[in-house]
Amino acid sequence: MPPALSLSRVAGWFHGGHGSNDGESWTELDRRTDIQWACQTNRRSFEVSSPGYYPRYRISIERVGDPARNKVAIAQVEWLGLEEP
Repeated sequence: MPPALSLSRVAGWFHGGHGSNDGESWTELDRRTDIQWACQTNRRSFEVSSPGYYPRYRISIERVGDPARNKVAIAQVEWLGLEEP
């Protein structure tokens, strides 16, 4: 995962980011808990605690912001910084 990640319009809590070379074994690169979003159009950037280059990335969402609606919306994910070796 690059050294920084920018998310916008996320409804829910960003739980963690993982990287994988094969899509089977995943390495945790960053973890966040209880991140509140001020509004639906809010954009947040996070410095990744253990950046690294992987051909595959995934983002885990632990729970949604509004359990009654039971959905997560991510309008944009932007990877910042690290180039392919």
